[in-house]
Amino acid sequence: MITAETQSATTSVEAADSEPREQPYPQPEQSNSEKIEQWANDNITEVRWGLTVNLGNYESARIDATAVVSPGENPEGTQAKLKEWVLLHSPATRDQWDEMYQQQRRFQSELATLEAQVVAAKQAWESVRAFMDSNGLRIPEKVVEDLPF
Repeated sequence: MITAETQSATTSVEAADSEPREQPYPQPEQSNSEKIEQWANDNITEVRWGLTVNLGNYESARIDATAVVSPGENPEGTQAKLKEWVLLHSPATRDQWDEMYQQQRRFQSELATLEAQVVAAKQAWESVRAFMDSNGLRIPEKVVEDLPF
């Protein structure tokens, strides 16, 4: 936290025709970041921190936390605590989400491959059935019952 303290300092200046009088020293100018920090400390009353993770297939998961900032408290410190809380209570770390996403993609790819194999097996079966029917061959009932489609 950046704080700027200014004090009213004075020095004595004597004029030739009068008695000594107090003259203030010029006050140092606050930098822009100090002004912003002071404004934040005076005005921010609530902070939030959240985490959104892309699950793939146009899906995402999100966890958020909100905290009230007490007067005079540093909002950045409060936000840092919220970040720790969110990461602690998130169902998984970013690396774990990435791993799960990659695993989901592998499973989707494997599923697509298996579905294509089922379609090919059905086509092959229909081809065999058509051949057997055209040659007057009968397919045993047990074979037909055991087919998964």
